[in-house]
Amino acid sequence: MTRDIRELAQRAELEFHQQPHRFRRRAWLSGVVLALACGSWLVWAAVRGDHEAYDAGGLSKAHAFISNDCRQCHTTWQPVRRLFSIGSTVSSAENSSVSNEACLKCHAAAEHNHRQIPAHASLSCSECHREHQGKLQLVSVTDYHCVRCHGNLKTTDGPSDIFYAHIYGFSDGHPAFNLDARLKSDAHSNLLTRTELDALLKKDPVEGPYQKKFLDVLVERPANSEPQPGQPALSKWRDRGDIKFNHAAHLVAQGVKDKDGKTVVLSNNCQACHVPDSAGRYMLPIQYQQHCVQCHPLLFDNQNYAGDSVPHALPEIVRGYLTQKYTLTVLDKKKELLVESQPPRPFPGQPDRIPLTAEQAQKIKKAVIDGEQFARSFVVVDTIPEAEQLIENKTRVVKSRGGCKLCHTVSATAENGTWTVNPPDIPNRWFPHSRFGHTAHRMLGCNECHHKVSASRDTGDVLMPTMSDCRTCHISETATPRKLQSRGSLAHDLQSSCVMCHTYHRHTPEQPSGQFNKHLTGEPEVEPTGELERAGR
Repeated sequence: MTRDIRELAQRAELEFHQQPHRFRRRAWLSGVVLALACGSWLVWAAVRGDHEAYDAGGLSKAHAFISNDCRQCHTTWQPVRRLFSIGSTVSSAENSSVSNEACLKCHAAAEHNHRQIPAHASLSCSECHREHQGKLQLVSVTDYHCVRCHGNLKTTDGPSDIFYAHIYGFSDGHPAFNLDARLKSDAHSNLLTRTELDALLKKDPVEGPYQKKFLDVLVERPANSEPQPGQPALSKWRDRGDIKFNHAAHLVAQGVKDKDGKTVVLSNNCQACHVPDSAGRYMLPIQYQQHCVQCHPLLFDNQNYAGDSVPHALPEIVRGYLTQKYTLTVLDKKKELLVESQPPRPFPGQPDRIPLTAEQAQKIKKAVIDGEQFARSFVVVDTIPEAEQLIENKTRVVKSRGGCKLCHTVSATAENGTWTVNPPDIPNRWFPHSRFGHTAHRMLGCNECHHKVSASRDTGDVLMPTMSDCRTCHISETATPRKLQSRGSLAHDLQSSCVMCHTYHRHTPEQPSGQFNKHLTGEPEVEPTGELERAGR
């Protein structure tokens, strides 16, 4: 017996959903009970004064002092607007319950980049810096907030000529360090002083020329004076620091001799010269009195002043020190100086030196004994002839190859016979657009990042790590950990965020609440002290 479609349709109960059913009845009753329970709990909490149900979470340490005053940040109420603006072009700044003006009351900020898309003014501070997440630092944002723009960077006037357009993380699209790219480039050297760079930074708010030229202060590529067949006309890129140093000579396995003849082994003791700052971030500048004097004293006259050395200072101070030494000895006549040569004959047309009178001699002697700045006051007074001769002789010794010229470039002026020492101009920071911590990497050997140091004999060698060195351990925050089968035991897959190295909002003593950091510079540099030690940066 067959059934047609009409018979089957008559058997279907079309109003079944309107019939009472125990499952639907229980679900409805359960919903009513839960709603009444929740409402009763909220009423009971309000009667007791318990507002924990409305608390979004704990504030960060920096904002703990306003944890009981929500109106300091929450100036508007926008949940409904955010709900109805999903998929629209309304900016995050317009939808946020925390206005940017509320943040700017305490925090200094500026436009990220006037060419960016979306515009800086349309971004809400709270969109990246999420509060009520516990006692965290608000500057520690995830890579998601960075790559939303830098993953597909767009500007109002076309592609950016400064920044890479597609960066998704440290191990995904991140370009090579600017320094490494410069060392491998075929570009010509464009010398620039630190003063010129600072002036460019203040003059150009766009930061483009500054980003392109800051490396010109660190490295140069001088022309090859006698290029050999098959060699380029330009030599390799070199460190611009005007100092002569040989790592290989100091790091020999048998050690080096100090001024007392003792052997000092430095091959496995880089910390003997390279000392981190108090925060363990960067290396302090090399200081002669702290790192060099033990092996390289500036002795000048072991016959008359055994063991005495001239100060490591400007040439004027060195000459003043020698003037003090020899003039005081001649005036006191405590011992007979060993004159190395006869005084030179006077040149035609130049007046002879006139010896000091007794009154002048007593005045100078008193100035020396009283500890006044004899080097500065004596330069306008003629010296005693025999002392003058010794001063000239010993000055030549100091600026000879075994003296100042051992490490410094010494320039003499033909007009008056004076001499100058070029500033070392040693960079304090090689990567000014990122931050680093040596203490956090103390489990690694120095040679693992600074390759070929022990074999370097050229002062111009740039011995800084490259991107591949960092990627040995560091990967993107969202990257999948790699297998460590073919790598050493010290290798790790450390998931690293953008803000680990780049400081977008920087805290300084002048701006303890935060300062907008347009150039992503790290912590303030440690300024060197002294005259010859000043790096000129």
